[in-house]
Amino acid sequence: MSSVSPSDGGYQYYQRTVTELEDELAKEVRRAREREESGAARLEQNYKDELAKRDRDLEDTVNSIKKNSDRYVASERANARAEVDELKAKTYDRNGRYNSEASALARQLAEQERAHETVEDRNRTRMNEAQEDSSRRTEELHKEYEGKLEKAVTDTRKSILESTGKTSEERNHENENTRLEIQKRYDKMDRERIEEVNMQRRRFEAAYGETERDQEHRTKGLLETSQKMLQTRRDDDQKRIERDTKRLTESHENETKLLRSQVSLLADQGKDYVKGKAEGVSEAVKQYEDDWRDRVKMTANAYENEISSLKDQAKKSDIYFNHLNTESLRDKDAYFAKLLARQGLESHQREKSLENTFNKDREQIEKKLSEERSQSKKQLNAELKDADRLRATALENQAKTYQEQMQRQRVNNNEKLDKLESSLKGIQTSSDASDISPAAESAVRKSINSEYEKNFNEERERNKRSTESIRQEYSSRVRDALEQGEAVKTRLTRAHASENNLERMQFLDHVTDVLEDKNSAVNAKEADSRRQADLAQKNVAQYIEKQRREFEEIARTQKEESSTRLMSVQQQANFNMKMAQRAFAAKQNEIVREYDKKLTDQKREYDDRLDEMKSQSHQAVRDADRRNKLALDEQQRMFDQRLSQLEVQHKERERYITENYQEDLEKVKRSNALLIQKKS
Repeated sequence: MSSVSPSDGGYQYYQRTVTELEDELAKEVRRAREREESGAARLEQNYKDELAKRDRDLEDTVNSIKKNSDRYVASERANARAEVDELKAKTYDRNGRYNSEASALARQLAEQERAHETVEDRNRTRMNEAQEDSSRRTEELHKEYEGKLEKAVTDTRKSILESTGKTSEERNHENENTRLEIQKRYDKMDRERIEEVNMQRRRFEAAYGETERDQEHRTKGLLETSQKMLQTRRDDDQKRIERDTKRLTESHENETKLLRSQVSLLADQGKDYVKGKAEGVSEAVKQYEDDWRDRVKMTANAYENEISSLKDQAKKSDIYFNHLNTESLRDKDAYFAKLLARQGLESHQREKSLENTFNKDREQIEKKLSEERSQSKKQLNAELKDADRLRATALENQAKTYQEQMQRQRVNNNEKLDKLESSLKGIQTSSDASDISPAAESAVRKSINSEYEKNFNEERERNKRSTESIRQEYSSRVRDALEQGEAVKTRLTRAHASENNLERMQFLDHVTDVLEDKNSAVNAKEADSRRQADLAQKNVAQYIEKQRREFEEIARTQKEESSTRLMSVQQQANFNMKMAQRAFAAKQNEIVREYDKKLTDQKREYDDRLDEMKSQSHQAVRDADRRNKLALDEQQRMFDQRLSQLEVQHKERERYITENYQEDLEKVKRSNALLIQKKS
């Protein structure tokens, strides 16, 4: 007789529905987290793009102002290029000295670039070591977790393999307890998922606030650094222009003073002495050569002074840029140290929390498995005792029935034998010899013996079939109990594996997020370093080009003044100097006003856009929170509705299965009663 399990189908259906609900809940949580992360990344990327655009606009404006000023100065100096080249060819080794100075500046720039690359390599090495250390610790934790998981699964498998079948009443009770336990676990899991979503939301809000504060701090620092650099550069340019103008004025005054003294001296000598024409010409030529040598000497001295001043300015610029680079590297090292320390602390705390959670889950599972093992042993012992008792009772009843039947059969046979013997005696004592023959007697005896043997064989076959049916029934019960134990083991293994897989995926997602944040921070710092290096290189190149143009201007002025007549040189020099000073002062004032105005407008526009971006980001965050809350409420309502539907369906299905089971049980009882009646 086959056993009937009343709640197997309903339990599987309920378990499958609960699994689907858990998968849907996990997917919804994952999608919500991905939406939040993508929104935060999109806002951060927009903020970075806007900052980069502002930086590019500011740099383009500064470059355009510089180019316009350089173009104006170059247009004023373009007429004397050929004369400057001729003066360079006539003078001694000036071109070579300039090239050597440029090569020295280039070497210094290369050394600064190498030092900057060395610092970047050291920072990159530190970041790689930190990443390798984090990866190694993650791998060790993962291996330890897998070892503990395999050990727990092995213990669970052993404990489940030791369990056997249960009776129908105990299975019903166990299924009811299992259903209640699953319901409690599902409620607990639902609460944990909601708490996890809230914790992730709070963590995202904290991370977003920290990112926003850090971005504001960096933006403020960049603005202050840019303003300081622009102010310093503007002051340096103003001082350099004033110093160059003053030096040119003094040089012109000294040269014109010397020329005026020479002209007055020649006029006085012409008045005092009366000489011949040839002697006067020779003296004039000699005097002109002496004057030319004196002027060349003065030009050389002025050039040497200019070279020394340029070297001093280059040294000051190098010191200033080295100071800026050192400050930037120090700030960068401090920021990376704080970032690594904070990330290490967060990673350690997360690992500690994961380890504590895993230990708690393992202790709960071990406790539960020990309880289930002890309960299964008790139930198995009770089942074995019941089976032995039922088997003994059945065998006793069967033996008693068999004995009663054999007794009745023996009584019937004895009655038949008595009748036959009486008839045989009557025949034997009868006077009629034709009543019965010996052949008929032997045939009667054979038929009686064959009937006895037939009845005996039928009774033996019936007993054998009854024993075989009892044995098959108990074997089917044991097999059903084993299958149910295997199903429970599979269910527990699957639930444990799904929980472990979920925890592993969460841990891997956390490690991936930490690595992505670390890589993004490193890339941002590398981009800032490259931008600063490019800016320093551009400033040095512009400074060298400016020095070259200033030298060309000095050489052109000297050649222009030496090739003209003394009086015309004086008048033209005074006129050109006054006009140049006026034009330069006017242009300089105009450029300064335009530059200040553009900087003020850009700063105001930048502040307005920054405020607008902040308000947009805050609004986006509030909208995202509101959408997430609405989505969570909607999911909660859907899950409650589905759970209520599932409970109703489960109760209906359980009632239907119970009714079918009662009907089948009544049928089996009736069939057993009929069988017993037939046997009796």
